[in-house]
Amino acid sequence: MSPHGARGPTVGRPRASSGARTAATDARARGRCGTTTRARGGRAGDFAPDARTTRTTRTTTRDETSTASRKATISPSALCLVVCGILSCGVGAARARRARRLAAAREARAVRARIERARRETENQARERARIAREVERVERAREIARADALERRAKETARRVAERDEAERRRVERDREMRERIVASDRCVYVDTSDDDDRAVPKRGWGSYYPRDYDEPYCATTTTTSETTEGATEARDVETRKVQRKEQRVKYFALVSSRNHGTSVSERREIEEEFARRVSSLDAKSRVFETASLTGVDAKLYTLAARHLRRERYMDAMAGDGAFSDVFMTHHASDAETAFFGDEDAVLKCSNPFPGVVGGGKVGDGYRIGAVEAMTLSSMPKHPHIVRIFAGLLERARNESYLLLSAAGRNAHDMRERGELTPRQSRELARALVHAMAHCHANGVVHRDIKPGNVLLSPGAGANTFRATLIDFGVARQPIIQDAYHASLYGTPGYQSPELLLSDMNGVDDEQWTKVDVFAFGATCFFLCAGRELFGYVDDETGEIEPKRESKTKVKRVATALLRQASRLFPDGGEGAASDAVIVNSMLRFADMKLSRSHEKRYRDVFGVDPPSASSSKNMLERYVIDVVSATQPRPFAELVARCLAYDPSARPSAREILAHEEAWLGVEDDADVLGWDYAKDSRAVEINVDTTDSLANASPVMNR
Repeated sequence: MSPHGARGPTVGRPRASSGARTAATDARARGRCGTTTRARGGRAGDFAPDARTTRTTRTTTRDETSTASRKATISPSALCLVVCGILSCGVGAARARRARRLAAAREARAVRARIERARRETENQARERARIAREVERVERAREIARADALERRAKETARRVAERDEAERRRVERDREMRERIVASDRCVYVDTSDDDDRAVPKRGWGSYYPRDYDEPYCATTTTTSETTEGATEARDVETRKVQRKEQRVKYFALVSSRNHGTSVSERREIEEEFARRVSSLDAKSRVFETASLTGVDAKLYTLAARHLRRERYMDAMAGDGAFSDVFMTHHASDAETAFFGDEDAVLKCSNPFPGVVGGGKVGDGYRIGAVEAMTLSSMPKHPHIVRIFAGLLERARNESYLLLSAAGRNAHDMRERGELTPRQSRELARALVHAMAHCHANGVVHRDIKPGNVLLSPGAGANTFRATLIDFGVARQPIIQDAYHASLYGTPGYQSPELLLSDMNGVDDEQWTKVDVFAFGATCFFLCAGRELFGYVDDETGEIEPKRESKTKVKRVATALLRQASRLFPDGGEGAASDAVIVNSMLRFADMKLSRSHEKRYRDVFGVDPPSASSSKNMLERYVIDVVSATQPRPFAELVARCLAYDPSARPSAREILAHEEAWLGVEDDADVLGWDYAKDSRAVEINVDTTDSLANASPVMNR
């Protein structure tokens, strides 16, 4: 309670009058006296003070009250300070309490936010795991569906091939029966040459049976070896030394490329590895061709990874062959290799030549383009048992180089024929297989443009004394989607090029007429296999006879000459290229049925600068000459077919399908068991192996990142 009583201080309140204050004082005095009386046990009426006492008491009380009031009076400014201090303390405490409440609220919100984020992260992780599980399930389901479809297609294909093989076997039996009947009938007749040219050097013979004599005896060798002489031994040693040096150069190149890193971070390397695994496991052969235009970007990193795997999976053996545009090395699968992305069978690595492809900032040769054309052609064309297969391709534009991993197919037919390792029967079987490969190319819009014995490889066949033929070297092949960079006459090998290819630009020629270029080369190839020499060669000025030439000496094509000299004209020097083609054309014009057309005559004058020789006055006919030479070791219907393939007019040449349909020419070899019974399962299994080994890339990644 306030020291001033229940009423509180008088400061700031209106002062009461004297009468009111006296009455209040008397009342209080009486109250006290009454209270005292009651406390002592008497009655209130027993005490009755006199007037003087009353006045004295009143005066004393009034004075005391006035003195107390004066002592308790406080100034307004002090009171304001007190009030302000009290209020300030209250406001500060309220602010502190409010700040504590706000901090607690913020902390609670932060805790709730952390809890919410954790909950969302947990939900996101659960959703991601569910998505990954669904994706894995989808991929597995797609793989199962793909495998089931592949098995179904393989089963249908196998059933179809079995039916075709059975039908072919039935036809073969029927044809053998008819052949035996014809042979019996032919024993009563003799072939008579009705030509008037008695001065021909080719001997005439009768034929009382379908097969000539010694049909299964090997041909005589047409070349001699010089390795026994001192010069020959020295030259052989020099050749071997150069082969070893070229092999070492390629090994160093792959070591250099493999040392590059295929990513700057772990995630980037993982992405590149996954993309590489996807491409090598694809059923599309184009996915296994790795091309780079520079040393940066995803393509360059994929190229590096592919070269690294190729180097680790395979080791390079001795050189299997060399040419004007490539060096071919045999490769074998390494026994300690952890992966087999490029298969585990023997293969050859075809490296572009010359090496390096860029010297002093300028291109040397056309290794990149030739390799790119071959890789594109082989990867886009369906597989065939008589066409080389591609396992991988590495194309580096910056260095003007290409590296193709191809199936190993044996030795070339040109060398085997020269060494006398083929029989007439084997040569005809080889020709039949070559027609199958040619027909397959033409059916898919591809023209080889360089068919010759050197581009046919022979490997041991399934039967005794049999060979399996494989057509190779598609570096100058023609496709509608590929634009030629040079004149038509620059593609091919002299002696196997058709007249229209040498004496026209082939502009506006349809696809069917383009295929007749291969048919002409096929006829020249068959002539070499049967006669052991080229049909069109150099003419001996002294004797006037055609001097046989070795194909290996004319293996450098016209495009090589043009590229190495970097000129824009048709023949850069106007000498070697034109002279070589002129010799070939002149050897053709020795036959009366090879008369040039007007457009070809004009082209002859424009290219060679002289008038073409006049038409031969002799009665030598190319058709009769070919028939007589080939029929000396082959059945006459086959010789007639070869002569038709060498006709001057492209429209007179048969197509590849028509050649296969010529029954008389193929008696005894028309069963085509190697084509109809070819099993694609081996290639399918290889693809499945690559698919299954996709996951093994993660296991091999620590090794690759060294």
